[in-house]
Amino acid sequence: MTGDITLRSFRNNFDSIRLFGAVLVIWGHAFVLLGLPASTSLYMSVHTLGVKIFFVVSGYLIAQSWSYDPNLFRFAARRCLRIFPALILCVIFTALVIGPAFTTMGHQEYFAHLQYGDYFWNIFLKPRYVLPLVFADNPYAHAVNGSLWTLPVEFVAYFVAPTLVIISRLRWIGLPLIVAFIAAWMGLDIWGRDVPIDIRNQHIVWGSEWLAAAQLMTYFWIGSAVAIYRLERFLRMDVAIVTFVLFAMIPFDRAGLSYWPGIILIPYLTLTFALIAPANNWFRAITDRGDYSYGLYLYAFPVQQGIIALFGATFLRENFLLFVFMSLIPTSLFAIISWHLVEKSALQLKPRRPKPVETVQDSDDIQESDLDRTQTVGA
Repeated sequence: MTGDITLRSFRNNFDSIRLFGAVLVIWGHAFVLLGLPASTSLYMSVHTLGVKIFFVVSGYLIAQSWSYDPNLFRFAARRCLRIFPALILCVIFTALVIGPAFTTMGHQEYFAHLQYGDYFWNIFLKPRYVLPLVFADNPYAHAVNGSLWTLPVEFVAYFVAPTLVIISRLRWIGLPLIVAFIAAWMGLDIWGRDVPIDIRNQHIVWGSEWLAAAQLMTYFWIGSAVAIYRLERFLRMDVAIVTFVLFAMIPFDRAGLSYWPGIILIPYLTLTFALIAPANNWFRAITDRGDYSYGLYLYAFPVQQGIIALFGATFLRENFLLFVFMSLIPTSLFAIISWHLVEKSALQLKPRRPKPVETVQDSDDIQESDLDRTQTVGA
């Protein structure tokens, strides 16, 4: 049985969890962009782990948002105001500033090149990763912002989640339908991992590889299901810690079961720490000033590529922690500017549910600001 979403004032850790996910993406990409073997955890790359954390949070909050105010216009407006203003700024800045600074061709040729104009399709959530001869000599050559591929996946999930909320309210068949839906995506994810690259390339729609998207969608739907069926009551910190330790001790990969630790642990740990764990004062000192996670995600990839182009991959491989630190400083600056210049102002334009609103205090409720600030980051 589903519960209606009302609001109460308590301080959860959603912003801190998002910030942690963004840092994982930066850490994981540091290995890949330097041409090093990927750093892994729970049988997946660390940057993929960070993305899945974001998708769990996003799925949970998006389902909450629709339940709180099931109005399609207001819902769509909120989602667009969260995704597009910061994305547009990032795409323009990347094409007009980062591109000309790092291209090896003349600026006149650069701005006349087809790849320059093509890059602006990113504004419409059609991923385009290349600018003319930008980062051409990097180990991960030509990729300007490889993180953008998850945004269209996120956007599609936004508008499927309300359907799950509606289906959940169907007597008798709602729960079986949602379980079957999630199971189907899990099956697609497991099957898609063994599909040859030439077959995977046949499933690219609007610039996105949707077989790869399945691994993210599954986590989004699980987060939504937790919100829909109010499964927060089963979250316990001691259970989360014990389960994590046990899973760390069991060699799932030897039994061909490496898929299951992530699908079980990531949603449970993410939502437990978001909703149950005490607030982390170090993260809170940052998140109280703004939600910088989206900006960190948007700018980290081109910033890291730019640092590699300036200092060389060999030097940075030998000074890996320095590279991570050097990546965090300018990326954080861009994220702060993005939040205070664009994102915060855009969210103030979000339409609100008409008053008066009947509210009932409930221990599972979340802040309206969390519903409005929902987004993800990508691998």
